[in-house]
Amino acid sequence: MTGLFNNNGIWEIDDRIILDAGNFTKALATLGKKFKAATKLGIGAESSPKGGHCLSLDFLKAFPRLTHFELSCNLASDANVSALYVLPDLQFLQWWSDSPLDISQLSRLERLSCFGETLPEAGSSTLRQLHIGGAKDLRFLQKLPALQNLELRDFSGSTLAGIVEAKQLRSITIKSSKRLDCIKALQQCPVLESLELEAIGKDVELSILASCKGLKELYLHIPIASCSFLRGMENLSTLVCKEVLDNDLAPIFESKTLRYVHLYKHKKAYNYSKQELQERFAGD
Repeated sequence: MTGLFNNNGIWEIDDRIILDAGNFTKALATLGKKFKAATKLGIGAESSPKGGHCLSLDFLKAFPRLTHFELSCNLASDANVSALYVLPDLQFLQWWSDSPLDISQLSRLERLSCFGETLPEAGSSTLRQLHIGGAKDLRFLQKLPALQNLELRDFSGSTLAGIVEAKQLRSITIKSSKRLDCIKALQQCPVLESLELEAIGKDVELSILASCKGLKELYLHIPIASCSFLRGMENLSTLVCKEVLDNDLAPIFESKTLRYVHLYKHKKAYNYSKQELQERFAGD
């Protein structure tokens, strides 16, 4: 066995069977012999040729009860993926490929991880959780009415315009999105309960979060100028923060709803000690 896959081109991870795109013929033969009842499959590769792997997904027709499929390598642009659309029970799909994807044909899909370029005009009425990398804007949200959890990575937009279209959003995570410098649109998310921010534009104004009255959990993996906006947050119970630059933790201690607080590193300059924070909250 070398690398992730065994000599038969198989990688077993818990209850998932991953096929080696670089040893695909042998992997398919092993799959047909040993894993006929599999419900969670995937295709991966330790390296990909220029132009992607020339693979067909027709083998999926032999697994009609598949609920989980993950593609972790790039397919050739002309790869045949039509077999994916006849899986009646598919609920989770990871599609880390540039190949186009039509999620409107996946009638039970609830969770999707993909690149922005692969998300089509047609949407999904069942999708509840989306992890998307490299999206340029959020227009696609208007086609995802049931979406509750959204994670954006490498988002190239400067604002969150369009997020109001996802009226059921309860959780939003935004990471590695340095061009994002305005999150004002979050005020238009009526049922938002959890927000996580990491590696975003350094000038993002966080004071607008005071208007997000339903927020219960706030994870700020970034330094913040001040935490004074906490005074307007009536339901916040969890706060994780990298650093408070003005060193004033009073808004945290004044909160009547906070139950858990964690600061990455407790600075001596803070106007409350580490011990005071530990005694008041279950964090740190």
